[in-house]
This record gives sequence, structure tokens and C-alpha cells, in this order.
Amino acid sequence: MLRTLLAVFILTATTQAQAMDLQTARHPLCGVESYNTRTDAQCGVATYREARSPDCGVEHYNARLDPSCPGSHQATRPIPYIAICTDPSGICPWDDVVAECEKPEFGVASYKSCRTPSNGVEAYNSCSLPQFGVAAYRSCSFYLTPEQLDEYLNVNASSVEFFATLLPGRQAELLSRLREAASFACLVRKYQALTGYETVVDDLAQKFFVTFGYKVQDYTANCSSEILDDPARQVKVTITGTDNTLACDNLTPEAIDSAAAPAGVSETAMQHFKQSCTLKLSYAALLSWFHLRSTELQQLSSDIVAKQDPSIAARIAALEAKINSVNVFGGSQ
Repeated sequence: MLRTLLAVFILTATTQAQAMDLQTARHPLCGVESYNTRTDAQCGVATYREARSPDCGVEHYNARLDPSCPGSHQATRPIPYIAICTDPSGICPWDDVVAECEKPEFGVASYKSCRTPSNGVEAYNSCSLPQFGVAAYRSCSFYLTPEQLDEYLNVNASSVEFFATLLPGRQAELLSRLREAASFACLVRKYQALTGYETVVDDLAQKFFVTFGYKVQDYTANCSSEILDDPARQVKVTITGTDNTLACDNLTPEAIDSAAAPAGVSETAMQHFKQSCTLKLSYAALLSWFHLRSTELQQLSSDIVAKQDPSIAARIAALEAKINSVNVFGGSQ
């Protein structure tokens, strides 16, 4: 039994030492701050290739000597200037002046150079897109990551089952050892009022009979609402000597073995006190475990993971309900 009690002490001390605090970090929970940047066709075209193309417009038309060109005109003097006329009539024709020019009707000699989609892509733009992967997540505060929370719920779901069955026995052990018949009877009544504790009630009734020598239903006990909330919590474990009183509530599990007996207290009485105190602190450790889990679950139910994942929120609520069903929350903590 002492090994079981020691295990409870260690578990409770470890749990309290690791009480849940908000952690702040960059995490997928917090959302994306930025995506990776790359040059890609999905980002649009930065530049097209440069080339000569009809899309760019005409740079030059073909050049040709043509009467329609500016500067062309009919002859006004002989060509050459001193004409030797060999015509028998003595009348020689004059040559017209024909200029050279570029005209569309002469055809295209060259097109201008430009960048146009028809020339093909020279380079794409750079951009940040979700499909390129996450570059950085936002920073936010949370109690547990989804992975940590999954493990937390799995571990504590099984722990609740174990400690829920351990609790009535620990209460009964304490009250039986301290010969607290009235509180023990009230403990039985407490569990009689709860659904699903029929086997627990039978075990408690049998232990009551073995401890006190009569049936619990034959014992008249005045059970106030406070006592019914938690009969075992109300009892005090103390030992009084000639000079002072030693109270269990003032001791830690580590200090029990080294606690000095008050003057006038026998070694046997002191040993009985230490064993009873160990039981009381073990029971208090169980209650602390349930209270701490309840507080943590309230924190987790409003945390970012539960808000994002309905299935996680449902698991948290189910574990809260299971802890509440153990009915350890009456009275002050």
C-alpha cells in the first residue's frame, strides 16, 4: 500500500511541477505568415522576347524610283543640259524628273523590334503562393499542440478510470484507520446518491461492518451537505503531546518520515500518526490530481486547438464529464 501511496505522491508532484502554461511559438496552429517565393509561370509574365515582327509595326518600306514620290515632276529642260538633238524635225523630248521614296505599296523592307506575346516568354514574375510551400508560420500562444493534446487526452482518459476506482477505497481506508464512523457512514450515503456506484457502495458497506462491527444502515449519522460533499476531507489527522500538537495538514509527504514526535508521545502512537498522515496526504494528492485535470481541461476547451477541431473539443468535453462524474468537487479545494 505504501508503494501505491508513494506512486501517487510522485505523480501529483510531477503533475503540479508541470502545470499547464501558455507557450508562444510559430506553429501551423497560428496560420501562415508567408509562403515561399519563386519564379514561376503561375506568377505571370515579366518580359516577352524581343524580336522583329509584324505585330511591332513597320520600320521601313521598300524604296523605289517612282513618279508618285515627292520631288518627281515633268521635265522642264533637256536632259542632259546641253541636248544634242538628232531628231530630223529638230524637236527633241525632255526627260521627266523621277524621285525615290518608300511607300507601303512598294512592300515591307523591315519591321520594328518589340516584345510581344507572339515572340514567346523571356522571363516570368516571382511571387508567393500556397502551392510553393510555407516559408513562415505566424506566432501565437497555446497550451498544447495537437500532437501533445492527443497524448494528454489518451493518458488522462485511462488515468481517470484508475483514480476513480482508487478514490473511494482511499477515502474508506482513511476513515477506517481514524475510526471515523460518522464520516464513514456519510461517505456511504454520498455514493448511494450517485448513479453507477452500486459496487462501490457494497464494498464500502462491507468495510464499514468489518471496521466497526455493525451494519452501516444501522448507524445514525447526521450528514450535512458539506460532509456529504467530501466526508474524508473534513477529518483532521493530528497528534498531541505535552508541549504541542502536530498536524498532518502542515506536513509534506517528504517530511512525514523525519517528523519529530511531540513530547510525551510514544513511538507506537507516532508511527500510527505517520501512517494515517500518509493516507490523508495520499487522498489529498488524488483530489489535487482531479482538480488540476479539471482546471487544465477548462483551459484547453477554450484554447486554439479545440476551436479549430470539433473532434478535439468533443474529446475534451467527454473527459471533463468523466472527471465530473467522479464527484470530487464538493466543498473547498
